[in-house]
Amino acid sequence: NDIFDVWFESGSSHRAVVMENPELRFPADLYLEGSEQHRGWFQLSLLLSTATMDEATFKTVLTRGFVVDEKGEKMSKSRGNYISVDGALKKSPADILRLWFASVDYQKDIGVSFDLIRKTSEAYRKIRNTFKYCLGNLYDFNPETDRVRYEDMDEIDRWALMEVEGLKERVEAAYRNFEFHKVYRDIYIFCVNQMSSFYMDVLKDRLYTWAAAGEKRRSTQTALLEITSILTRLLAPILVFTAEEVWGHLGEKLDLPRSVHLASWPADHPEWRDEKLRERWERLLILRDEALKLLEKFRSEGKIGTSLEAAIIIEVSDDGWASLLKEYEAKLPELLIVSGVEVRRVSDDAFSPAAQITEIEGVRLLVDRAEGEKCSRCWKYSLTVGESPEDPLICGHCREQISF
Repeated sequence: NDIFDVWFESGSSHRAVVMENPELRFPADLYLEGSEQHRGWFQLSLLLSTATMDEATFKTVLTRGFVVDEKGEKMSKSRGNYISVDGALKKSPADILRLWFASVDYQKDIGVSFDLIRKTSEAYRKIRNTFKYCLGNLYDFNPETDRVRYEDMDEIDRWALMEVEGLKERVEAAYRNFEFHKVYRDIYIFCVNQMSSFYMDVLKDRLYTWAAAGEKRRSTQTALLEITSILTRLLAPILVFTAEEVWGHLGEKLDLPRSVHLASWPADHPEWRDEKLRERWERLLILRDEALKLLEKFRSEGKIGTSLEAAIIIEVSDDGWASLLKEYEAKLPELLIVSGVEVRRVSDDAFSPAAQITEIEGVRLLVDRAEGEKCSRCWKYSLTVGESPEDPLICGHCREQISF
């Protein structure tokens, strides 16, 4: 007898909740419901609030779709297409379930099945492997004594910090707009493309064969520590348990709050934003893609095994590319993961007949087997292998590193 109308009562709930609890505030930050409530709870709340207080009861309205089966049909226990959260958790860890929910656009109806959730495991493994790589290569790094100042860091490491700073900005904007699928997408792409396919791959030689306490290796470790710290906090709202696990390992290196969920959002680093650096490395990465395609062709033809068996000659007729590649010539073997790179300036009509045309105007590539013997330590081919009677199986560069 005390109910006037169920929707009227529900629409006035703000008076009993946010207006009666001193720890809450009016209007509410967010109202969240399904699209069917546009003419229900949302509308009644708005009508009653504006009629009695001349303002809306909410600052933001978030509308979601519905969970349906993989065929797009409504879930029902009677149909047998119903998935309970308990049932899903028995087959997939909580973080994978949370990652799957974050990966879909909830504003639309969401098709769900155990198979769809299980496929998210592969994405989770790639994210987790990024953390594993970073933490594994920080085992001998002491931030108090080994950290390298930003201005002294190697350029590829400053590029990585620039990339993670850009990621942070995009993720923060996506969180503010409740676009969790964009958070997932951007972090996943960062882990797979920028980190796994490029940065982590290129760094292996430096991390595993260069002098342990050398500045280049310490520069990379500094970058890995920063990236891990930022990435952990970006993912904490979604991968709550994984982020906490990673945070525990970071706590062995840094003075941190006891939980990642008590930590502050990553600070802004405007000094990491460098447009000239971005432009240079965008071009270098284009060159790398062209080189990798050619190396893969030679590998498939049986001309080389690994890329370290190869040396690349870059013939350049374009002035801009010639200037850039000459400047980075010494860094290109590391970037392309080959044993040697030579940059040759040529005129437009003087390219070698065997030089392979690329997508870059004025740049052609030649791939040949690297000269010299294989170093048993870094696996690169070098004419300096065997020069030292004391270390006849390693190259001159490795001799320098072990004597550092």
